[in-house]
Amino acid sequence: MIAEAGKATRWQPGQSGNPGGRPRSLSARISEELRILLRSDCPSDGQQRTWAEVIALRLCLEAAKGNIHAATEIADRTEGRPPQAITVGGGLDIAFSSEEELMERIRALSDKVRARMEAA
Repeated sequence: MIAEAGKATRWQPGQSGNPGGRPRSLSARISEELRILLRSDCPSDGQQRTWAEVIALRLCLEAAKGNIHAATEIADRTEGRPPQAITVGGGLDIAFSSEEELMERIRALSDKVRARMEAA
């Protein structure tokens, strides 16, 4: 009898509890609209090029005139951004005289993290 409780309200096979899926973010919707626009014809261009073609040409012309930002943008888009170096300063002074001292320090840090999580 307990197994039958709630059976009428369970999801049926093949039925989703969230049929619309996760809502898309504003930035995802803007990106999609921009992609659509970039593929469309640029109305002010006499050669019937797309917005993407007109923008790419303008970017190349600016780079050819010496605009370093345009040249960087072209390189980033065609070759990928170079990896960024990250420098970490400071040292880890973790010398302990005994295993008990190490375990006590770990417990103290765990308590501190737990307290911060509870306060948040």
